[in-house]
Amino acid sequence: MKRDNVYVCFSGPICAGKDTIIDLLRARGNLEPLLEPEHQVFYLSEAINHDTAVLDAYYQDQNRTGIPFELATLCTRLVLASSIPKKQGIVIGNRHIIEARHTFVEYAQRTRDTKADPFFREAEGYYDSLLHIALKNGTLPIPDITFYLDVSDPEIILKRNRTRNAAGEGSINTEYLKGITEEFRRYIANFEQIHQNWSVKSPRLKVFDASVKKEGLAKIAEECEKIIGEAYRQR
Repeated sequence: MKRDNVYVCFSGPICAGKDTIIDLLRARGNLEPLLEPEHQVFYLSEAINHDTAVLDAYYQDQNRTGIPFELATLCTRLVLASSIPKKQGIVIGNRHIIEARHTFVEYAQRTRDTKADPFFREAEGYYDSLLHIALKNGTLPIPDITFYLDVSDPEIILKRNRTRNAAGEGSINTEYLKGITEEFRRYIANFEQIHQNWSVKSPRLKVFDASVKKEGLAKIAEECEKIIGEAYRQR
């Protein structure tokens, strides 16, 4: 019996090209003709706080705001993720919570003295408890496929971030971008083990070199279409 949907997720560091490729998939419209009647293509938000004032305050003082921001983001993402099993067709997500836990939260842990800050330790425990419960009760599905957009050179990340000049990101500094890029490198190097540690099946992983220009990202989008289409047919 076929499943109701195929869930894929785009993963990778800040400015890796996730939004660009998802926008290309939406604009090209090549997935919709593959669908059975009543099915749709669903494009999920990354589900972070897009209030530019909140983002700016977060990036200005991550030592104090990092964990409250990540906890709030976790709750928003869990609410959004809970809708995935009910959707029929193809579900395309932008970043998974396990990825966020082992990159952004991990970075916050590495860059402050957790022993001197009991609030941080307790808050991290709340985060992991909520994540564990959501995985156990099915609130948070695991993707069938993770498309990881690899940009290992932090200088490319820095250049893209300055070029896009997104609202709320004006306070992102070079040290943060380099540090978070390193966390993503660790995450993808330990991808299967991380999922095993959470007692969930590791998604099928497809890694792309996303340190390319926009034309190269279009080729990645085309290959992703083929992979998604085949997964949908075989679901």
